[in-house]
Amino acid sequence: MKKRLISIGVNIELLSAAESIGLEFAGFVDKSSSSCRSLPYLGSDEQFVERREAFTDCRLVIAVDQGYVRDALFLAYRKIGFEFATLCFGEVADDARLGEGTVVMPGARVSNMSTVGENCFINIGALVGHDNQISRSVVVA
Repeated sequence: MKKRLISIGVNIELLSAAESIGLEFAGFVDKSSSSCRSLPYLGSDEQFVERREAFTDCRLVIAVDQGYVRDALFLAYRKIGFEFATLCFGEVADDARLGEGTVVMPGARVSNMSTVGENCFINIGALVGHDNQISRSVVVA
């Protein structure tokens, strides 16, 4: 059974790419309910964490494009036991490695022998050249 996703923050391009290949979202978490009209609002981070038992069948996707914010959210949600989806809509070489929670957007490429750490965001059209090592929570645009 495919796990549903929960978007932490909102990135319209990410939601569109995921939905275009049939991934299902349970909703989104954000400070404001008006951030995304196409998904159910699950509350702020604090409200969502209080109701986390209702979402044990879901994996998280951090849709924030600031590295330090991504990192803080990743570590906080991981500490309380959430799992993260690793999503690839771009091109990743067979010998490249992606860490848990990393998102590779459409048109992006991760080249040979590269390692992309946990919780990274490789944005639309970005290139990670061969033999690179990218640390946790880095945004490549």
